[in-house]
Amino acid sequence: MIAEAGSDQASLRAELEELRSRVSDAFFSAVLLGEQLSETRLLLEDLDARLGEARARVEEGAALPGDTAALRAELLGARLSRDRLVSERELALGLLARLTHRPLSPSTVLVLPRVEPAVHRTLSRLEDLPPGASLPDSLRSHPRFATFEAARAVQEARLALSDARRSPRIGAFGQLAWGNPGDRQFSENPHEYWRAGLQVEWRPWDWGRPDGEAREVRLRQRIIDTREAAFADALLRAVEAPVRRMAFLRRALDIDAEIIALREQVERQARAQWDERALPAWAYTDARTDVLEARLALRRHRVELVREQVRTLTILGMEIGTP
Repeated sequence: MIAEAGSDQASLRAELEELRSRVSDAFFSAVLLGEQLSETRLLLEDLDARLGEARARVEEGAALPGDTAALRAELLGARLSRDRLVSERELALGLLARLTHRPLSPSTVLVLPRVEPAVHRTLSRLEDLPPGASLPDSLRSHPRFATFEAARAVQEARLALSDARRSPRIGAFGQLAWGNPGDRQFSENPHEYWRAGLQVEWRPWDWGRPDGEAREVRLRQRIIDTREAAFADALLRAVEAPVRRMAFLRRALDIDAEIIALREQVERQARAQWDERALPAWAYTDARTDVLEARLALRRHRVELVREQVRTLTILGMEIGTP
């Protein structure tokens, strides 16, 4: 039955939606690890340069061995962090490759999708909803809604079949034969003949059966309607968390930018004092670490914002735009 085939296709799309969510989680994990890895590599370059300067000063007698020890300890810690991030990113890329059936190497560059316009339109539609209103048709993109429509089509087909059983069925027939038809069965001159007519099939003793089937179909239709309304309400509740999270992350990004500016100001002053040999190595590394943490926070919040945007669209079953 065509209606049942449509229901199976809709169920398949709903299952693929779960796979889509897993792909999204693996993708953003790999992106975030890549962002952290980029900042860590910048730190390694800076610490390696400072360590070379500290060793030269110790050889000149202008610095104490403790400066090189402090810088080397920070450098080793940064290398350990780099190795951990590389390993975790490779695991995330491996999972993403298995889910998408696409080859991904450690050198693969992942780019965040541009979803801000779609999210803005979606949030505008949600904000326009009056209290207690159901999900509008423009936001019913989730495959589950197609499943409900397909299930409803199956019940409508059953109802139409039930009504058809109640009505008389009229059919035409035709027959071409060779022989002696009718009262000429014993004639010695057989010949070609044909016959045609109408046949009527009507079973009034089954009238009660369609009524029972129709009641069952209408009950199932009400169940489908109730489940669809409950699912739409669940989607509205589900998007509340990422929407609130997005609002927080936008505020956090503004604060992150201000913190980075302040930390970089302190780091520049510490570097100048280091260059003038008026600051110990541990004090400089503290200032540099503060800058690293501030930049990592901004990168993390930026990735998390896009992730929550994608999550909002994914919950509603909408397509994700390209980068």
